[in-house]
Amino acid sequence: MDEKVSAAQVAYRESRDFGEDRRDWMRLVIGHTEIEPNHKLVGVAIALRMNHRTEHSYPKISRIALDANCSVRTVIRAIKVLEAEGLLKVYHRKRGVNRYEMALPWV
Repeated sequence: MDEKVSAAQVAYRESRDFGEDRRDWMRLVIGHTEIEPNHKLVGVAIALRMNHRTEHSYPKISRIALDANCSVRTVIRAIKVLEAEGLLKVYHRKRGVNRYEMALPWV
């Protein structure tokens, strides 16, 4: 017998999966030995602003700096490091803010 799944149950499952991925990604970033602590904090700040539906984040550099309590220059360096390490996908835009996406090695 097939069970009907409500929209709320589907949303819960999708958000739970994203939540688990985000937690595991943050643990991966935090546990990375070659990344400076400030850069790890920037990664976590970006991940915490991820939209659970789109799995993207669009914060301004200045917003990330406020969240991570560091300078704008540190955020820029951290994004480059996280991208170079293959942990963060950055879609640069000519106008507006960049789009960030977690690079999940297990997917």
